[in-house]
Amino acid sequence: MKRQKTEQQALESLASICSRAEHCTADLEEKLRRWNVPADARMRIVARLEHEGYVDDSRYAELFVSEKVNIAGWGRRKIEQALRMKHIDSSTYAPYLDAVTEEEWLSHLRPLLKSKAASLPPLDEWQRSARLMRFALSRGFEMQQIRICLDESGLPDDADMPNFLAE
Repeated sequence: MKRQKTEQQALESLASICSRAEHCTADLEEKLRRWNVPADARMRIVARLEHEGYVDDSRYAELFVSEKVNIAGWGRRKIEQALRMKHIDSSTYAPYLDAVTEEEWLSHLRPLLKSKAASLPPLDEWQRSARLMRFALSRGFEMQQIRICLDESGLPDDADMPNFLAE
């Protein structure tokens, strides 16, 4: 079992961690729980770090959205889900997601779909389209964006697919 850190030790450790990389309050609270810091001390430490500017959920959300859009190639839904799992309020991250234009989302989705399409084995058009849709959905992109990209590439969307369940 880990040794319990004092309030001062925990504060110094977290200040050091936060000075090197951006973290959200949920990350810090989790570290404090693992260090067996009492709940009242956890609240004081996080409040002090927020007051001194070491941690800011809004700043974290802005950087997280930028990184996941531009580097990781995630779609809006996957980013929203990840931020919700970090216990960040939607009113905090929504402006940063709204700042990403539709054309920016599409400009990130097009090369992802092109790369995925090149890696697929020979399939008929519907199977290929379905796999690309599932892939893009798993990356967090919206169906409307996926349809636009598939229409541009000439692949059928699910509206063109035969409805086997209706027969």
